[in-house]
Amino acid sequence: MHRAWSELTPSTRKLSSQVYSDAETRIRKDMTVAHRLAARYGFDELVWNHISSRVTDVPSDFLITPGDRHFAMMRPDDFVWARSGALKNVT
Repeated sequence: MHRAWSELTPSTRKLSSQVYSDAETRIRKDMTVAHRLAARYGFDELVWNHISSRVTDVPSDFLITPGDRHFAMMRPDDFVWARSGALKNVT
């Protein structure tokens, strides 16, 4: 494994005591890598930039970047679960 890549991948430490589904755990780890890559290439210094991902089959539920973390410091447990009524009728 290339040394730089190992800096981007989420640690193998157990996620918090919160219990996540396998799909959500995978997405949280993928989002962590995406944030660290964005930081590495300088895409993180914008006003309220974020990366989000839908997790469930419900289109209004998603994970989003919290506003108080630098992209290079993101961990899988840092993402905020959100629900938007604006997406209520999206399929």
